[in-house]
Amino acid sequence: MKLFRLICILWPLLLGIAHAAQIKDSTLCNGEPVPVIPDGTLACAPDVGVAPDSGQDVAAKINSALTQNPYGIYFPAGEYVINENIDLHGSNNIIGSRDGITVFRSVNNSSPTVGQGYYYAGVNDMAIKNIIMDNVVIYFYGEQGNIEISNNGLINTVSAGSQLAVSHNKFVVSGNVLMRDETHPGEGLSTYCNNGATVQNNLVGEMSDDRLLPVMNYIKPDVYLLINKIKTLAKNGKLTLNDDQGNFQDAWYATSCLTNSSFVGNVIIGNTRECLFENPDGTCEKARDHVTYIKEYNGVDVVNNYYSGWPYDSSGQIKFRNASYLYFAGNYLDKGVDFDARPYDNSSVMKMDHTFVFNNFIADGIVSYWQNFADTDETYIDANNFLVFSNLFDGADRSATYVNSTPYSTHGEFLASENNFPDGTPVNTYDFTAVDLTTAQARLPADKQYLLKVKPIPLWKNIGNISGPALTYNQLVRLDLTWTDSGEKDFIVYDPAGNTGMFPAWDWPYALTDLINTNVGHVCAGILGQTLATSGHCPYMTSVASSYLNNLYTINGKSAEPKISIIDKYNDIGPIQGGDLAQNQSVIFTIKFEDGTSHSVTYTPSSSDWLPAYRWKNGLSTEINNTIDGVCAGQLNVQDRAATSKCEFVQPVGSSYLNDIVMLNGQSATFTTEFITTPSK
Repeated sequence: MKLFRLICILWPLLLGIAHAAQIKDSTLCNGEPVPVIPDGTLACAPDVGVAPDSGQDVAAKINSALTQNPYGIYFPAGEYVINENIDLHGSNNIIGSRDGITVFRSVNNSSPTVGQGYYYAGVNDMAIKNIIMDNVVIYFYGEQGNIEISNNGLINTVSAGSQLAVSHNKFVVSGNVLMRDETHPGEGLSTYCNNGATVQNNLVGEMSDDRLLPVMNYIKPDVYLLINKIKTLAKNGKLTLNDDQGNFQDAWYATSCLTNSSFVGNVIIGNTRECLFENPDGTCEKARDHVTYIKEYNGVDVVNNYYSGWPYDSSGQIKFRNASYLYFAGNYLDKGVDFDARPYDNSSVMKMDHTFVFNNFIADGIVSYWQNFADTDETYIDANNFLVFSNLFDGADRSATYVNSTPYSTHGEFLASENNFPDGTPVNTYDFTAVDLTTAQARLPADKQYLLKVKPIPLWKNIGNISGPALTYNQLVRLDLTWTDSGEKDFIVYDPAGNTGMFPAWDWPYALTDLINTNVGHVCAGILGQTLATSGHCPYMTSVASSYLNNLYTINGKSAEPKISIIDKYNDIGPIQGGDLAQNQSVIFTIKFEDGTSHSVTYTPSSSDWLPAYRWKNGLSTEINNTIDGVCAGQLNVQDRAATSKCEFVQPVGSSYLNDIVMLNGQSATFTTEFITTPSK
């Protein structure tokens, strides 16, 4: 058994980004440093007549200031009322406070836009960052490009259209949070005809702690801080944040000509409502569509995303239509979400070829191909090179079909390999040809072979909470963790060291939590914090003084059994053995702790007076007490109080049988004594 230390799961997504503002030493704006951008200078909003927290509509002032400041404006923390569209030109950056909270708010019955909708406006090389958009949307259409949209929150959007829409050229959409509550249903993210778009690490939907905790391996630090900014505004009464923010018709919508683009590391958490808005007569005004809907693309990577919370019907799908070259790898499809390829005959793109679905985890869902007509030699869907392999299905019904095609397709090539249940049992397939895994993998283009190494990002699992009775003097708390799959064990021990303030049942749990978060790999404990921890492998977690709120989570996707025990600090593991020493002999004491570490000490009698067993054991005990942490040697006499020194309750004595080895660190151990001959002086 061994104690794993400081191990965390890292799933880096190494993706290029577009133009980005970087904080450096610069002039101040309302006491905040103004970000330094390449090739220009940001104006300070108050300096150009746009003061925060004025309560007045400042949209016209912003538009005027942008025409005078070609590199854009920095908006320090505060609220800015925006009731008209903000039209960007040239390289107009819109940058909010990194450490504070910048809010654009509209009180309109529609949602004004920040961006540019004129096709030939030519907005390029700019960014929109660090803004919480309260009923304000981000919209770009036409020949705009090389634009970064990052770390923005979009909430309470009255308009049912897309909250964040980009088109035609290279965009980086990264680290944004999109939310829609029950009174603001509609679309989420839209990419239209983009070439070279990167959509990464965004959160679309619910952000309550219960829904976030399982997906914390997906959440990047900047996104987590943005989430806490939103929660802080709501807590202070400055933002409406209703429960259930997953009321999206589509989370990601791309209607045509998306090329050479990627959708990576995003989290989508919806809900299972089939109708998002009902008319007074009970008919559905706004029905659910799909988790993701994209069509007529060519060359799209959909990698390492998390999908959950959609109705268990035809809308609960990731839907792909009439396109080529899809790489769908390492995604986690939670319950209610299917992968559906659906080419129809009403498109000019009569293809569903070069589709690769592999290395995904699919919980109770399926992978399916279907078309709405039967192929003929004149009219058909080219579905050549459609492969489904190395996916893990966790469906309850082992007799069901989990990978299927349709007899309508006579111009397709559907190959499957190594699609299994967690226990290794193959899933049932229909109208797919079985091939070996090497054959399936070889079909992947050479420049995409690296994706074979991509695996689903594991979810956190709640395995219990940290609780137990109050402590008394000379007691320790020990957590033992047994990993279900391997039987391997980890442990950690908390010693209050006589601090009575940590004895109550609501106090020692937070101290143990802190130890876990810095010392036990693959496990985190506590609750989600408001800031990022600066040490340990659980930066999002914090401890709390509570007898039941500090939960335990495995963060590697595996199951484990925890056991919390209150144990005696002083654990006598047996006497020091051995008879009298001879002249020129020494004794080596070696102890091996449960965590695998070993410690040794050598005792050499100073004279023949210390050769008898009752003498050298006294001397060796003293050496042990002075040298080795976590253990004492001597006669045990525990008292009902805290010891004032390490071995106060374990004192060496002149005895051949009363000097015992006593553990103080909550571990078990084995020890030996060995006589050795030392050279004569």
